[in-house]
Amino acid sequence: KKQDKSASNMDALIGCTAVLTESITESITEYAPGRTRIDGVNWQIRTNSNAPLTKGSKVRIIGYDSIILIAEPI
Repeated sequence: KKQDKSASNMDALIGCTAVLTESITESITEYAPGRTRIDGVNWQIRTNSNAPLTKGSKVRIIGYDSIILIAEPI
């Protein structure tokens, strides 16, 4: 899904769907962000529940924390 051009900055990404290009992984102490590409831009991404997800999983962007996108699996 394309970005909403009427919104600005990171808010324009909310509602977009994406596919993970790198898995969100679980380590001993925390979950490491995965990565996705939206409109040619590479982003770090994690789930709203910090659950691990594998490369190729589809997600919907629901927010952000600094420069890391927050998503929910779809």
